[in-house]
Amino acid sequence: MTSIQLICLLYNCDEIIYQTLESWISEVDRFMLFIDNKSDIKTIKEIKRFKKNNQQQQVLINFIDFDGFSNTRNECFKRSYSLDYTWTIVIDDSYKLLSKCPGALKKELEKHTLNENINCLSVFIKNKERMYKSKRIVRTYKKLRYEGNIHENIAWNENSVINDVVLSDIKTDKAFNRSLDRVYYDLQCLDGKTDPRSLYYRACMYIQLLYKGEIGYKPVIEKFMDRINTPEETYPEECFTCWIHIGNLYHWAITENILDYEIGVKNAVNAYLHAAMEFPSRQGECYFFIWLLTNKDFYLVKAHRHRFVGKFDLTIDMSIYSNNKNYSAIDKCWIQYLYAKNFPSIENLRID
Repeated sequence: MTSIQLICLLYNCDEIIYQTLESWISEVDRFMLFIDNKSDIKTIKEIKRFKKNNQQQQVLINFIDFDGFSNTRNECFKRSYSLDYTWTIVIDDSYKLLSKCPGALKKELEKHTLNENINCLSVFIKNKERMYKSKRIVRTYKKLRYEGNIHENIAWNENSVINDVVLSDIKTDKAFNRSLDRVYYDLQCLDGKTDPRSLYYRACMYIQLLYKGEIGYKPVIEKFMDRINTPEETYPEECFTCWIHIGNLYHWAITENILDYEIGVKNAVNAYLHAAMEFPSRQGECYFFIWLLTNKDFYLVKAHRHRFVGKFDLTIDMSIYSNNKNYSAIDKCWIQYLYAKNFPSIENLRID
């Protein structure tokens, strides 16, 4: 019989943790909850409330010192090891389960339990409009191990996909609410690393320091430029994202009145155009960013034209607009634009 234990490492999440855990009740035989010792008392009270209200479930509360994501998760694995459970599911404190009906996950897992060649399973995680796969389910009797520093990965290549189950990240901005000591710890893990991925992660950490008022916007831009100027392993999509971040940083500096408007707009537009050249299949997003910044109809027309007429190498499903929606952000703005200008269709417009 398929049995499941759930491991959750949590930190200062009192506003979401109850509904996260509640969504797993019909699927999980044992909850192994690991509370970061630096968590506030509100989080601990919510966990105890969940345990009290679900006495039919096995809910074990543990306290743990955070030692980097990989090391801490590996310690969670070690403490949770039990052959009584066929599968172990690892979630973040914001991963709410979405499934068609109670027991759907167990039913899906039963298909894979007898296949001993499958040691690791992926689920789809919905992050706002973005959907991606992540290795979250592993066989309990195998040696469980995470590796990496900031973005840890399960140390297995074997991987199948659970199609009927989706985890919804119900607090996608949680990373920006991490404490300063956690951010500095993550940066310490990246010290001395000069590979492109580490440079990108370091730049993203600097964004968090900016939002917390620890540094200005210029050092953050410099960190993203370090990533862009790294010659080896240059992934177009990652460089594209770096340019978008730089454009957004200049836009932020304008709105905060710490950068001259004309200079800021010029630099931001230049960054967005660099992003468009870096990844031509996503020019529409870049033009839309420029339109949001400048309010010049020329760029909204270009964004919309690329949205429907341009040739896409990738599905456009990131933060700006999505093919999974009836109307994207661009479409909504476009409809309002046509209504205001009294134009019947895109064919009536010139962008030359």
